[in-house]
Amino acid sequence: MEKKKRFEFDLGCIKVNKTLYKPTQDRFCEWLIRYSQLDTHPFRGYLVGGFPSKFDTWDADVCLTNTGSEPADLVKLEWVLFNATKMALEEQSIFVDICWQNYIPDFSADDKIHTVTKYVLTNKIKRDGEVVTDWSDGERIGRNLWKIERTIPNLKQLKKKDKYVSPVDLKQLNTRLWKTNEGGERLRRVL
Repeated sequence: MEKKKRFEFDLGCIKVNKTLYKPTQDRFCEWLIRYSQLDTHPFRGYLVGGFPSKFDTWDADVCLTNTGSEPADLVKLEWVLFNATKMALEEQSIFVDICWQNYIPDFSADDKIHTVTKYVLTNKIKRDGEVVTDWSDGERIGRNLWKIERTIPNLKQLKKKDKYVSPVDLKQLNTRLWKTNEGGERLRRVL
């Protein structure tokens, strides 16, 4: 049985008051199919964090990146972040916490501390009126785009460091998502 809860979710530019679900394989795969229809070039996406590592979590973390130390196209990045987040909340009723980072962490293989540059859709995330994420120290870059610097892994990540799986390339995951059996039925691939 899927875990769900009614939330008032406020990301500044996107607000929903509805029942949201903890991410499941099916809901994430539905989002990924829709996400793959967006023009996300030149960005490459990776599923990271607790969800692919089978932690009990209310979000699926996705990091975008591209060659170079800064986003290739800030206007397009803001558009991708907005549409990917809105789609997940409104259509799949899950929260996909998507950002751009200049470095994609692999906590399962990397013991180093890194300072990363992140671009995010909002500087504050509120759930039921309570601030659950506060990046007020960030710099506003666009109407709904903020640039922040963070050190990773953070304390929460360090505690679970040995339990994380490596980042999963969304493009590779999407091409393996569906397969056809001998009867012509489409079967989902397990994450």
